[in-house]
Amino acid sequence: MSLLMPDSKTCSKCGGEMKKGFYYVRNNKNAIFYNFVVWVEGEKDKITSFMGTQASAPQYPLTPWKCSNCGLIEQYADPVEKWRH
Repeated sequence: MSLLMPDSKTCSKCGGEMKKGFYYVRNNKNAIFYNFVVWVEGEKDKITSFMGTQASAPQYPLTPWKCSNCGLIEQYADPVEKWRH
Protein backbone atom coordinates (compact mmCIF):
# COMPACT_ATOMS: atom_id res chain seq x y z
CA MET A 1 0.00 0.00 0.00
CA SER A 2 1.43 3.37 -1.03
CA LEU A 3 1.49 6.24 1.46
CA LEU A 4 1.64 8.84 -1.29
CA MET A 5 -1.45 10.76 -2.32
CA PRO A 6 -2.85 10.02 -5.75
CA ASP A 7 -2.19 12.61 -8.46
CA SER A 8 -5.90 13.04 -9.11
CA LYS A 9 -9.05 13.15 -7.03
CA THR A 10 -12.77 13.35 -7.70
CA CYS A 11 -15.00 15.77 -5.78
CA SER A 12 -17.06 14.06 -3.09
CA LYS A 13 -19.86 16.60 -3.59
CA CYS A 14 -20.41 16.79 -7.37
CA GLY A 15 -17.95 14.32 -8.92
CA GLY A 16 -15.92 17.06 -10.64
CA GLU A 17 -12.18 17.08 -11.16
CA MET A 18 -10.14 18.20 -8.15
CA LYS A 19 -7.07 20.45 -8.59
CA LYS A 20 -4.18 20.13 -6.11
CA GLY A 21 -3.04 23.39 -4.52
CA PHE A 22 -1.59 24.93 -1.37
CA TYR A 23 -2.34 27.67 1.12
CA TYR A 24 -0.33 30.86 0.84
CA VAL A 25 -0.49 33.38 3.68
CA ARG A 26 0.18 36.96 2.67
CA ASN A 27 1.40 38.88 5.69
CA ASN A 28 1.95 42.23 3.98
CA LYS A 29 2.50 43.86 0.59
CA ASN A 30 5.96 42.28 0.27
CA ALA A 31 5.27 38.61 -0.40
CA ILE A 32 8.59 37.37 0.96
CA PHE A 33 7.43 35.17 3.82
CA TYR A 34 4.99 32.30 3.58
CA ASN A 35 3.56 29.75 5.97
CA PHE A 36 2.33 26.20 5.68
CA VAL A 37 -0.77 24.87 7.41
CA VAL A 38 -0.22 21.71 9.44
CA TRP A 39 -2.50 19.42 11.45
CA VAL A 40 -1.41 18.49 14.97
CA GLU A 41 -3.27 16.03 17.19
CA GLY A 42 -4.34 17.46 20.52
CA GLU A 43 -6.28 20.28 22.11
CA LYS A 44 -5.69 23.82 20.85
CA ASP A 45 -5.85 25.22 24.39
CA LYS A 46 -2.59 23.34 25.02
CA ILE A 47 -0.79 24.92 22.03
CA THR A 48 2.18 25.92 24.19
CA SER A 49 3.11 22.24 24.50
CA PHE A 50 3.61 22.22 20.71
CA MET A 51 5.94 25.21 20.66
CA GLY A 52 9.58 25.77 21.56
CA THR A 53 12.78 23.87 21.03
CA GLN A 54 11.55 20.73 22.83
CA ALA A 55 8.33 20.36 20.79
CA SER A 56 7.92 16.82 19.58
CA ALA A 57 4.28 16.48 18.53
CA PRO A 58 4.09 15.07 14.99
CA GLN A 59 2.84 17.52 12.39
CA TYR A 60 1.06 16.68 9.16
CA PRO A 61 1.21 19.17 6.31
CA LEU A 62 -2.19 19.68 4.69
CA THR A 63 -2.76 19.62 0.95
CA PRO A 64 -5.95 21.30 -0.23
CA TRP A 65 -7.71 20.12 -3.38
CA LYS A 66 -10.31 22.42 -5.04
CA CYS A 67 -13.10 21.20 -7.27
CA SER A 68 -12.94 22.83 -10.71
CA ASN A 69 -16.74 22.47 -10.99
CA CYS A 70 -18.36 23.47 -7.67
CA GLY A 71 -15.42 25.03 -5.77
CA LEU A 72 -15.46 22.64 -2.80
CA ILE A 73 -12.08 22.47 -1.05
CA GLU A 74 -11.09 19.20 0.61
CA GLN A 75 -7.96 18.89 2.74
CA TYR A 76 -5.81 15.80 3.03
CA ALA A 77 -2.99 15.21 5.52
CA ASP A 78 0.37 14.39 3.98
CA PRO A 79 2.80 11.98 5.70
CA VAL A 80 4.09 13.13 9.08
CA GLU A 81 7.07 15.48 9.15
CA LYS A 82 9.58 16.33 11.86
CA TRP A 83 8.44 19.28 13.95
CA ARG A 84 9.52 22.66 12.60
CA HIS A 85 9.22 26.01 14.40
